[in-house]
Amino acid sequence: TLYGQEITVSPVQTTNYRLFVEEQKGGTFCKDSTELTLTVHGLPRVSIGRLPGQCSNADTLHLSGRGIPQPDPSDPTTGSEWRLHENSEALNRDILDPKKLAPGSHDLTYSYTDTNGCVDSAIAPIDIHPLPNLNVGNDTIICTHNGLLSLTPNKTNPGAYWEGPGIEREGGSEWSFDPESSSVTIG
Repeated sequence: TLYGQEITVSPVQTTNYRLFVEEQKGGTFCKDSTELTLTVHGLPRVSIGRLPGQCSNADTLHLSGRGIPQPDPSDPTTGSEWRLHENSEALNRDILDPKKLAPGSHDLTYSYTDTNGCVDSAIAPIDIHPLPNLNVGNDTIICTHNGLLSLTPNKTNPGAYWEGPGIEREGGSEWSFDPESSSVTIG
């Protein structure tokens, strides 16, 4: 405070300030000064970018170790934190559980505190993809002498395929089941 008014400074680098005091004491002016060094540290550099997309049934994803600064375990002044903007149950420290997120884009924030107490953060978007829509129709009952049963996967998902005893690919997205050539017991 100078003459009853507060002074605000915002240096961008380490700067020395000198405070002078002049006071009259019994007809004599007394002067003194002191110096204050204001040390300015740069922010830690935190840059993440978009995280790889995950299917909504994917296993948990470990978020640390992605080229971002990590706290020094031997220095209690350093630290980091991941935050999920809408669903805290899907995030446990640095482990994200995509199963607990709705499909869509979600923002995670990573904050890091360095040894000087300076904090920086970055937002890391992640896309949670919905599972394919599967529809194979109703269960079917056949006899061994009925011959081939045509199996058609969901037409909205051309990458679908069938697995199991007696199933063969006919070509393209056409599959068939032959009860006579399978080791399936039909009773």
